[in-house]
Amino acid sequence: MSRKRIGAVALLLGVVAGLLWLFGPAGAATAQASAACLRIGTVLGAIWLALPQLQAWTSRLVMAALLALALVLALWPKLFVLAVIALVIAALLRPRLAPDAPQPAAHQPGKSR
Repeated sequence: MSRKRIGAVALLLGVVAGLLWLFGPAGAATAQASAACLRIGTVLGAIWLALPQLQAWTSRLVMAALLALALVLALWPKLFVLAVIALVIAALLRPRLAPDAPQPAAHQPGKSR
């Protein structure tokens, strides 16, 4: 998910929490929904702030996970089948790079659109 989307969702959840708190009907369900929106929005806001640093750590985390997997398999070889299944699931669920979008044609002076 892009940083802009995370920020927009965090802001939207904050606004929804405020609107529920101000204009929602009095009751436990409204208070609970408002609190949930506020908490989730706060966590998404923190992720929005930390996203550039999190993306820089991605390759290091993958290498650490592979090293941990090798260590676990060396200590407990019976977990090999489970490790293969986990690797297949991780390969299927990994984020995919979006294909390059076509670039719009450059504006040429003197030509009308």
